[in-house]
Amino acid sequence: MMSSAYFVGRKAILEWLNTTFSMSLNKIEDMANGAVALQITDALFPGSVPMSKVRWDARTAPEMMANYKLLQQAFE
Repeated sequence: MMSSAYFVGRKAILEWLNTTFSMSLNKIEDMANGAVALQITDALFPGSVPMSKVRWDARTAPEMMANYKLLQQAFE
């Protein structure tokens, strides 16, 4: 049997993100630009992400790619 932790809904995930990181996400798709992943990574590994370089309002593919490159560098 699989644990119930595998079946957490979108609403619960959004609620956790919004309360833990003081965000105001309305839907999971708001995480697509990579900024939330960078914030979570920096919370887990303090100082691993230069938060001043994060593009919070990334809308285009090149802007989002810049965020994901920062994420990749943090994991390297």
